Amino acid sequence: MTHHISRQLLKAHQNNVDGHWDVPRLILDEIFNKNSISKIIQEEKLTAHNDDPIFAAISQPGLSYKIYTKAKVTFAILFHLGLVYLRYIVSLTDHGDSMGSEIDHHLPLTKRELLLCRFDTNHADAFQSAQWHFIAPKIHLGVFIPNDFRQDVILPVKSSRPERPISEEGAFGFVTEIQVEPGHQVEPAYPGRVSCIGSWRLLNMWLLTRNFRLSVNNFILI
Repeated sequence: MTHHISRQLLKAHQNNVDGHWDVPRLILDEIFNKNSISKIIQEEKLTAHNDDPIFAAISQPGLSYKIYTKAKVTFAILFHLGLVYLRYIVSLTDHGDSMGSEIDHHLPLTKRELLLCRFDTNHADAFQSAQWHFIAPKIHLGVFIPNDFRQDVILPVKSSRPERPISEEGAFGFVTEIQVEPGHQVEPAYPGRVSCIGSWRLLNMWLLTRNFRLSVNNFILI
């Protein structure tokens, strides 16, 4: 089962315009369903709170349900990093419970939080880097969005195409069409091709550097 899921997860990688990859949440939900999570737990003999193996048959179903409902994305990140990382899932879900919500809602996690969850230092660094591939933001289509994405954020933008320049009195800008991953659109009914209006300086820099991030500080998707 683990080899099959590894192949599925690798196939799910979606490359973006910056040369990075992400896994859309819709695909992740299909890969890490109730059945696959349960089988991984059984194969890797994961138990809650290091229970004695004799109680594994009792504790595993509860852990499986907890992961499915509260820590699916976190579990996917650990699985991506390697089976040895799966042992951290219990401390991570407990950390989420201690804060009164699901651990997935607290992503991205800081190194301090990971160390509190008893991560080895190297493992904490690896998780910090890998988590961004699984938490690409959703894009709200049809509304004005003031964005200030941090450098680590992987944008779910597949392609782009420069459009006509806009020159009006008191303003000078440029329009660029971008294609947003369907799994990252808030309104799935949209075809995913939207127009991005930003300042000429920022968009011109992006066209030169191929770094879309420079163009999204202020834009409107229409």
